[in-house]
Amino acid sequence: MKKDTKLFKMLAFSFVLVLFFASCHNLSSSFAGRGYRQGALSITSWNIQTFFDTQTSGREYSDFIGTKLWNEEVYVKRLERLCQTMEALNSDIFIFQEIENEAVLVDIVNYLKTQGNPALAYSHAVFIPSRDNVLGCAILSRYPIISCTSHQIDYRFEGKKQPDTRPLMEVLVQAHFSKPLRVYTSHWKSKSGGAEQSEFWRDAQEALIARRIRETGDQLYIFAADCNRDLSEFAQDGQYIVLDTEGQRVKTQSPYLFDAFADEDGTYFFQKEWNKIDHFFIGEALHILSFCIERKGLHVDKDGIPYRFSIWNGQGYSDHLPISCVVSEKMNKND
Repeated sequence: MKKDTKLFKMLAFSFVLVLFFASCHNLSSSFAGRGYRQGALSITSWNIQTFFDTQTSGREYSDFIGTKLWNEEVYVKRLERLCQTMEALNSDIFIFQEIENEAVLVDIVNYLKTQGNPALAYSHAVFIPSRDNVLGCAILSRYPIISCTSHQIDYRFEGKKQPDTRPLMEVLVQAHFSKPLRVYTSHWKSKSGGAEQSEFWRDAQEALIARRIRETGDQLYIFAADCNRDLSEFAQDGQYIVLDTEGQRVKTQSPYLFDAFADEDGTYFFQKEWNKIDHFFIGEALHILSFCIERKGLHVDKDGIPYRFSIWNGQGYSDHLPISCVVSEKMNKND
């Protein structure tokens, strides 16, 4: 396996954001007044389901091409619904999967009503597309993003093409910890075409994040992703998920496995069953103060099931539920 690692220069995109939000200040956690200790950081991760803009590139899913159902008015209303949910959640960092491009990310930021408040504004953002430039991942942060790196799996088979895969995004965020927080995100291969047939690619993506954790030796990290793999499909050891990379085991904290959060049902409802496929993997240097699947709000129906977006009526949010956590840095190994 070869790993293609590219350092992304964020100057062009960051410049656009600075034009809108030049008044950036040192920020305290938005959760500081809600019973969380000073120095806590809140993060929400959400697969926002095929969030395309209205400019046709030819790479969109077929439902979005050549139809009057998808237009500027529907797009703006979808933006407004997303931003209302973000404002209600009020996390310091938002991590999105299934976003088309940086233009959508800029639109999201511009439709947030909180951007006029320097203490609540998201002044830093990065986006990285998938291998075939269809849908990528993005991070919005109230704290400075000081670097961004992309890591991609690259397998070559004779007579077989690698499917479109999203890279592993790795950013360093200068929050209020003793050193920058390492934040990872990705969107693993779906089970479309068969769970067994696609398992190879999810295994490869698991190995990639596990290897990065080993290579950096940094335990001040959080990985947030749609893994398209249920909690039950991971190796486990107590409150840890055990990742595998080339025979090496890497243990990482999973909030799902903590007794305090064990009652959470799932993030994705498929064939009348809940699946826990959206995950946080959290390093040993962090306390997990809080974790929840966000199932209250207009983005769910009366039964708490995700109110998925439908292009046929222009309504809905996403077929996934957001997950949120609050973390703080451990002051010593015995914390």
